[in-house]
Amino acid sequence: AGIAAFQRGDFAIALDYWNRLGQVIAEDHPNRRLLADYMAQARNELSAGGAQVAATGDGIPAAADAAIEVTVDLAPSLVGQLTAGDTLFVFARAAQGPRMPLAIVRQSASTFPVTVILDDSQAMTPSLRLSGFSEVTVGARISRSGNATPQPGDLQGSLSGVLIGADRQVRVVVSEEVEVAGTAPQAASAPPPPTAPSATIPAALEVAVTLDPALGDRVAPGDTLFIFARAAQGPRMPLAIVRRQAGELPLTVTLDDSQAMAPNFRLSAFPEVSVGARISKSGNATPQPGDLQGSVSGIRVGQDRRVELTISEAL
Repeated sequence: AGIAAFQRGDFAIALDYWNRLGQVIAEDHPNRRLLADYMAQARNELSAGGAQVAATGDGIPAAADAAIEVTVDLAPSLVGQLTAGDTLFVFARAAQGPRMPLAIVRQSASTFPVTVILDDSQAMTPSLRLSGFSEVTVGARISRSGNATPQPGDLQGSLSGVLIGADRQVRVVVSEEVEVAGTAPQAASAPPPPTAPSATIPAALEVAVTLDPALGDRVAPGDTLFIFARAAQGPRMPLAIVRRQAGELPLTVTLDDSQAMAPNFRLSAFPEVSVGARISKSGNATPQPGDLQGSVSGIRVGQDRRVELTISEAL
């Protein structure tokens, strides 16, 4: 009943059901941790919609306790495979649930070992944050192409069973080569990928973004500009995303499958999307009060090749 309510978008009903279930399920029940994750996702969706949600004592850590210090090292046998310009992605995914990264860092793969911090400031969407889950898998991947989607020849490593709020420091060793595209570390019980449309249908979208002149005095050239596409119906994870600077406006970018955050969630896998743009003062991928945004819905992938949108409102 709770899952059905969540899938309908009735997050308050789902949370109420799971709260009552949490009061009767045994502390040592094997599904208690999964129940806590479901409750956290429902609260995050309600918060993202502007609702005030009280904590329920279900064991989910506060955002301040959710940071993970990740030290990434490279197996000695792979040192000779590094090349100039390689990109390192370090990320965390829910142990059970969506494959979208809850936090991700991208930097040069020039030196090892390297230490980064993963936290809620690197979330791709407000409803999927590190602090919203009790257990994650932490991974690292060295990309030849700089593509967020794993490619053959990339190097990777992962560590599962990382407990948020308890495991503050972890070590991941990049120790294997990706042999087949899409074999990056996956969350347990990951949902099956959506059915993609025919490969003959081009999925690229040319997006022209302008700024409403009335908002011009609220934008600094160094502000961060995010341009993205999301499924019209389905996960809120961006199917493609580009990060630029607001000083480049007006500008035109192309969104396509090369910018996917996960192999199963690509622009070509959905027939209809919404395209949006957001100017962030903080550079945070999660929307913040004072950010400026604009969007266009009902974009048909493979038919609507060009989209024009104006950033015209403030959060």
